[in-house]
Amino acid sequence: NPNRRSGYCLFCFGTGSNYKLLFHCEAASAKAAPQGQGTWLVKGDKALLLVQALTPEQVQAGGGPFLFKARHGDGTTEKFCLTLQKRAPNWRSATAFNWTDGAAQPVPVQFESHGTSWKFTAGTAAWVFDWTTTTLRKP
Repeated sequence: NPNRRSGYCLFCFGTGSNYKLLFHCEAASAKAAPQGQGTWLVKGDKALLLVQALTPEQVQAGGGPFLFKARHGDGTTEKFCLTLQKRAPNWRSATAFNWTDGAAQPVPVQFESHGTSWKFTAGTAAWVFDWTTTTLRKP
């Protein structure tokens, strides 16, 4: 549908010992509802965002309100924040962000691990990330 705006964003991270990563919604009004282990549906003023920690066995994933320092002026603002955390000498993690303009639900991203290749599928779209070459390609 050319009138529906949507998109996908995949993040793959690797190596390190102390890993803590925060993803937050820009709009303070965004509300999040857990959808299962490591998955949240976030409703903002103009969009729906599906956030999926695709490798929850690799990282501790949590979501909830988080206080941020205000950009302008004094004080803080509360926003939904996804926290991914791991303490290990080696780790690999994948997180998917899928959004729409709110007219339809975001399509969940499916994840398959095949050794050093990770396959991501959302609807009819598919990508393969190769950890050996650190490249993302169509299958």
